[in-house]
Amino acid sequence: APFAKERGTEALKKISLRLDTSKGKVDEHKQVRKDYELALAAEKDFGDLATRLAGVEIDCEKAAVMAEPLAKSLDMNPEAIGGNDIRETKEALRVASATLAPTMRLISSRASGLKGAIRNKLLDLTARAETAQAMLDTAQKTIEEAQSRAAAVPILKQAMERVSGIEDVLNKMRETETPFLIGDETITSEERTDLLQAMEMSAADAHVELTDALKFVNLKLVE
Repeated sequence: APFAKERGTEALKKISLRLDTSKGKVDEHKQVRKDYELALAAEKDFGDLATRLAGVEIDCEKAAVMAEPLAKSLDMNPEAIGGNDIRETKEALRVASATLAPTMRLISSRASGLKGAIRNKLLDLTARAETAQAMLDTAQKTIEEAQSRAAAVPILKQAMERVSGIEDVLNKMRETETPFLIGDETITSEERTDLLQAMEMSAADAHVELTDALKFVNLKLVE
């Protein structure tokens, strides 16, 4: 009886191993079938995804092309940057970004879990989408810099006007010093008193103008 029991146990172990092996083959078959079904579904969706991405790429290229004149103006003539150009380019960028982001998510989700040729084809779409995103990133940086420069132009103009005003005040102040600098001995004491008062007033005016200009510039720097 012990011998028979031992043989029975060994036989059951062998059967168990065979069952495990068979189960592994069944699971493998199920996975192959699942992979095939996923690949088949992805193949059906690939054409739509490729067409959708092609349309998005056109929008991205449009935004990039619209940003090019802004980039040139930044290098050559920042004052020529117009508000309408910036707004139109921002709108083109918004439209492209709004369509590219969900398209990238769709391609990524469809490629997940795939194997073989269809996975490579979807990875190619992903690479194209990433290239389009890089174009939009460059355009976004150009727009941000253009906006900053456009906002700075009137500020710089006002600052230059302030500086010009200070120069006028300083010139007037120097004119009041002329009789003393050349040693004019023909001026009377009354004239000398008037000139001294004029010098003091000119110096005070110059100080006020300079202080106001510095406050203006410092305020704009903070903004």
